[in-house]
Amino acid sequence: MKSKLSLCKKALIAAVMMGTSAVANATLVTEWSFNLVSEFGTGDNGPTFTGGGGAQNIQTDEISWGGGGGFLPGSPTINRSALTIGNSDALTGGNPATGTVMTNTGFGVGTNFTHWNNPIAAGFATLTGGQLFNTLTLTPSMPFVGPNLPPVSANFGFSFFETPNAGTCLAGDPNTGNCGDLWGVVNASDLQVFFSFMGENYIANILTVGLDDQGDPIASPIATLSDAQCGGLGLDSGCQGFLTAESQPTTVQFGFTVTAVPEPHVLALFGLTALGIAVSRRRKFNK
Repeated sequence: MKSKLSLCKKALIAAVMMGTSAVANATLVTEWSFNLVSEFGTGDNGPTFTGGGGAQNIQTDEISWGGGGGFLPGSPTINRSALTIGNSDALTGGNPATGTVMTNTGFGVGTNFTHWNNPIAAGFATLTGGQLFNTLTLTPSMPFVGPNLPPVSANFGFSFFETPNAGTCLAGDPNTGNCGDLWGVVNASDLQVFFSFMGENYIANILTVGLDDQGDPIASPIATLSDAQCGGLGLDSGCQGFLTAESQPTTVQFGFTVTAVPEPHVLALFGLTALGIAVSRRRKFNK
């Protein structure tokens, strides 16, 4: 009779061969072209507001609130704030972001979000939260072209806090009076999306894009807010989000990376087989 150790060795060889075969049959896409559409939720998925007067405008590329008139600089009466979606060419309009992204290196530049932070008169309703829906369509461009993958969804909620324009600001805000407004990510885990294509697994990870000390573009995770700021947003400590300065627009440029990851079932089988060998050896030594 063959020993358990021999059987486990064969199982390990089979696992490695299966993993090698999977790698041999898989095709790693090294470059993708992309089309990213970002939209605010409307209708049943629309934003929420405090009680009060004023008017709210809810569109897929704009949420605005406060008094009459516009929210853009130069508007006749600026008593209104807004969140808008734009792309590399504009801060409003919500057009799709397009471009290319390399696997495991670099990043793709997606849509941007601008908070037009204007003072709102007392008595007007203000934004408290909403939903953001992101649809990413990837098309292989290297080492071959096409076909399109099924769209990848990276949807998440956000909480918004219109801070008072006078008094002491929350910890983490460098201002004294004219406190910056806050918006935070409700379900940050949804900033990572897993997908598979032609035998390979990938992760699309949403990041923010800025400039490093040398002025070169760099992508980094969304900032972590202070405990006091998270509390103001009604979120748990360690939440991620943004502080936006009063009486000026603040734009956050989003980007994303695509990273290849190992086959999970092969790794799991490899781990179980190795564990079986370890158990068999321990039993043999005990004998």
